[in-house]
Amino acid sequence: MKVKSDFVTNSSSTGFIFMFKGNSRIRFYEKLVRHADKFKLSYDLSYKKPPVIISCNVWDLIEVIDPRIRRDEGPDRDLWIMKGIDPIDRLIGSHDSNIQHYQNMVDGGDEWYKYCLDNEIKYKAKVEKAIEKGFTHCLDIDFGNDGSVSGNLGDVMDYAGRDIEIDDDDLILITDQRR
Repeated sequence: MKVKSDFVTNSSSTGFIFMFKGNSRIRFYEKLVRHADKFKLSYDLSYKKPPVIISCNVWDLIEVIDPRIRRDEGPDRDLWIMKGIDPIDRLIGSHDSNIQHYQNMVDGGDEWYKYCLDNEIKYKAKVEKAIEKGFTHCLDIDFGNDGSVSGNLGDVMDYAGRDIEIDDDDLILITDQRR
């Protein structure tokens, strides 16, 4: 459980911001497959013996992401879990808004938000670098018990995937703890 100055939470999620060139979900999946080694993950949920190991690979990830990014699922789609491949410029506006919010909180004397502010500035710089490299689109999706992907895959991506780093010519990944 995390205790912060203004609230208490036991929820956990990690945001995964995938940035890439093009807006095709199939091309995005091809990029994920090229980095399959990064998504071969396992995590022990038990904290005791015998271990309770959960695991995933890139194909599990694609299987869970795909229905969440299809925009043509019709009237029965669940908008809560729908995610889209969006223009990367959307991230700049989001980071600018968050930077302003956290700056106001820091100016108000709340030091916890200094950490958040520093992270937002770092993330925005990575997005700007991606844009300079010609990246055009992104997918921002949360994994964990408080994310749009929960269950075993959500947990293993949250706990074992939060430190994945990809900064390549075809794919950049930023992970962000969202508590």
